[in-house]
Amino acid sequence: MTDGIDLRVWQAETLRLTAFLAEPLDVSRLAWWQSIVGEPPEMRTLRPRQDRLEESGKVGNGVCSLSLDCNPKRIDWLLTPSIAEDRELSEFPSCGAFPDALELFRGLLMPWLPECPRTRRLAFGAVLLHPVDSLEAGYRWLSTLLPSIRLDPGASSDFSYSINRPRELKTDAGTVGINRLSRWSAVKLSGILLNVSDGVALPEPRAFGRDLLSCRLEIDINTAPTFEGDFFGAGAATMTSKLIDIGCELASRGDVP
Repeated sequence: MTDGIDLRVWQAETLRLTAFLAEPLDVSRLAWWQSIVGEPPEMRTLRPRQDRLEESGKVGNGVCSLSLDCNPKRIDWLLTPSIAEDRELSEFPSCGAFPDALELFRGLLMPWLPECPRTRRLAFGAVLLHPVDSLEAGYRWLSTLLPSIRLDPGASSDFSYSINRPRELKTDAGTVGINRLSRWSAVKLSGILLNVSDGVALPEPRAFGRDLLSCRLEIDINTAPTFEGDFFGAGAATMTSKLIDIGCELASRGDVP
């Protein structure tokens, strides 16, 4: 396919930004989550023995949760759905339409990137969902995005397809290899009701609600470890934008070189 599909057909289950640091980071005094969101996180956990900091809280009018997980060598930002514990799921949990979730994600993190420590590698990841009425319908829809794969909707099952199609980008810092990893599948989400007594689940759980079906795309767009330079300041923001654009192209045009 040449023109691509509207990105709004995808729901965003998870968006991720990862930075692999060039130098060890002291995580004990960081206040990045609050500086980005403008208020303290709902959860903050500092693990001195592991040199690990975890912060999280709701954003986007409470629809999503933004999480920070960092250690001296790696920083991970995650945008995930906020799910009430007592809610019966009538649809796959998501942060909304992919473009809307991405706009929120960019708005929060792009201003932070110039503050990010010097970074050896950057990665943008996403888990996207396209709900369907049946697995057969899901296979037909995936076929439009996977031109090199022959899927027979009536005689196929347990489909999962993974591939990396690397590219090279010319930048002011030199040529940067870009890994374009994607995994395509059709998935089912089933509800299970558990009887619980004193915090212990009793036997014989039973299904409830209707099964939910979806096409699923997992992407990881990252700079290759062979690049000998690093990303810092405005350069880190520029490269992240390029990685996000490549991820959007993959979600729109499918598995193309």
